[in-house]
Amino acid sequence: PEPTAAPPAPGLQTPYAPASLAGTWGWEHRSVDPDGDRRVEREDWLFEQDGDDVRGHYDNLVTFTSGSGQAFACSGALEYSTQARFDVVGHVDGRRVHLKETGYTVQPGPCDPGTRRLGSYLGALDEDAHTLLLDWGSGRQSLRRK
Repeated sequence: PEPTAAPPAPGLQTPYAPASLAGTWGWEHRSVDPDGDRRVEREDWLFEQDGDDVRGHYDNLVTFTSGSGQAFACSGALEYSTQARFDVVGHVDGRRVHLKETGYTVQPGPCDPGTRRLGSYLGALDEDAHTLLLDWGSGRQSLRRK
C-alpha cells in the first residue's frame, strides 16, 4: 500500500497562500455638507504583487460643487477638484492585508494646500476576492475589484 500523509497535529493549521490583490480596485463616496455643497471622492487603486509583497498606488480625486450657487472663495468657481497620488507598500497574509502609504504627490491648485498625512491600513479580502475592506483606525472603506 501507498504511504499516506499524517494529518496535521491538533491546533496546527496549514498556512493559506496569500490572496491576490494584483489589479485595479475602486472606491467612491458622495456626501452633502450642511451648506448644501456636494463632495464626490473617488479613488482608483492599482496593486502589483510578488508572493505576499504588495506595492502600488492610488489616485484620489475629490470634486466639490456649490449647492448654494455661490462660487467658492478659493477658486472663484462653482466647482473645483483636488487630486493626489499615494504610493503604497504592504503584504498579504492569507486574506488579511497590511498596507502603508510611503509618499504622495499633489496636483497644485488654489483650493488645496498640498499637505497630506501618510497612513496605514489593515484590510480583509472577502471570500470571492472582489471586495477589500480597509480600516485605518478612524474610518473604513470598501474597495471593489474592477
